[in-house]
Amino acid sequence: MDDYEIFEQLLEKIIDKAAEKIIGKATEKAIDFVIASVGSKGSSTKSKKKSFCNDGCYEGEWKNGVPNGHGRLTYKDGSYYEGEFNNGKLIDGYIEYLTVEGHKWEGLRKNNQNAAPGKYTLPDGSVWEGINGVFDDGRFTGYGRITYADGDRYEGKMSGSWMPNGKGVYKYTSGAVYEGEFLNGKPVNGIYTNKDGYYYSGSFENWVPNGEGVIKYVGGSVYEGEVNNWEANGNGVYKLASGAVYKGEFQNGMPVNGIFTNKEGYYYSGLFENWEPIGEGVIKYESGSEYEGEVKNWEANGKGVYKHTTGAVYKGEFQNGTPVNGTYTNKEGYYYSGTFENWEPIGEGVIKYAGGSVYEGEVKNWKANGKGTCKLVSGATYKGEFLNGTPVNGIYTNKDGNYKFEGQFKDWTPCNSGIIWYSDGSIYEGEVNGWKPNGKGVLTRQNGEKREGFFIDGVLTNKSIAD
Repeated sequence: MDDYEIFEQLLEKIIDKAAEKIIGKATEKAIDFVIASVGSKGSSTKSKKKSFCNDGCYEGEWKNGVPNGHGRLTYKDGSYYEGEFNNGKLIDGYIEYLTVEGHKWEGLRKNNQNAAPGKYTLPDGSVWEGINGVFDDGRFTGYGRITYADGDRYEGKMSGSWMPNGKGVYKYTSGAVYEGEFLNGKPVNGIYTNKDGYYYSGSFENWVPNGEGVIKYVGGSVYEGEVNNWEANGNGVYKLASGAVYKGEFQNGMPVNGIFTNKEGYYYSGLFENWEPIGEGVIKYESGSEYEGEVKNWEANGKGVYKHTTGAVYKGEFQNGTPVNGTYTNKEGYYYSGTFENWEPIGEGVIKYAGGSVYEGEVKNWKANGKGTCKLVSGATYKGEFLNGTPVNGIYTNKDGNYKFEGQFKDWTPCNSGIIWYSDGSIYEGEVNGWKPNGKGVLTRQNGEKREGFFIDGVLTNKSIAD
């Protein structure tokens, strides 16, 4: 039994009791009756204001023995109906009533039920307003407004038990606003903004962003992709205000694995932590060069391979984007393995030349510089001082070991003075030029015999030293 049926039964009971009293059939025990007349006291067909009380009270206009005109029916429990009556029946028009549960209605009544415009006020202070729509058995479908007990407000389409369904706007007391589609009282697809500048456009689930959407951040950055719990979660694209772009996987609002590019031409593909590359990845530089390996702080850090646009390759250790110890090769056949500083070999290392010769020792500016040993492809060996890639002072031994020179060099050739050891045990000490004695010197035979004089192309001449 609904509120109107209860109301009508009580009204009939009050009218019946009033009629008994009027014709003298009622007893004091049966009815507590009070009449208050206001206005005309003439014909009974004229409207009068009366009050009748029994299980409830009616107070209002009365005509022809029944409520006619404006009146109010009040229950003992405090609930009431107030509106226009015709021959004892509440008629269409504006009414006001309060149920025993504390639900108050103020609005139209049509076809024996509530009609828009009108509003419910609930005990918790929330207000449900039907502005334009249709009521059916207490349910409202149409355009309305809800003010919730906590101060939040909704305005838009509704259906069912006063649920937001369709397009509408929900305004939070915090200042946040959601505008979009609702289903069964909850947002499903729309735009959410708050006073801090956060913006989200996309799908929702249980009042939380979930699915595909767009987030616009206060600083001007924009994310588009999968969203969960108000943050980027899943696959998406993040466009920074600077013009840089990250595309890949997100977790709790942060990139974890993807591709980052900026307008200066920097490219990184790999793992991220706290918005910075870390772990294995690939860096492509504006010049066209490429690095693959361990990355930290946006730079090569750890083990990796750097491929230069010229075809040269470095493989080894990196620190803050520069090589520190590894192997470098180029397409011309040059090979270096050792320590680096500012992208150049420096310190101890090994150089392998295109022709097959190998140098091991101190290196600077891509060349042998300092002490080292060079093994030529012929099998000969030079050990000593180098300057700009050429020997300057040291020991040269040929493949067979039957020739040895110790002394100064120029352009890979003995010069000035030095010592030559021959396979027969002879030793020459003196001026040298072009691998042979040339100039003043002393040749000592294996038997101790010495020949001192002036040598030309290895031959002692009759020319005296004085000459």
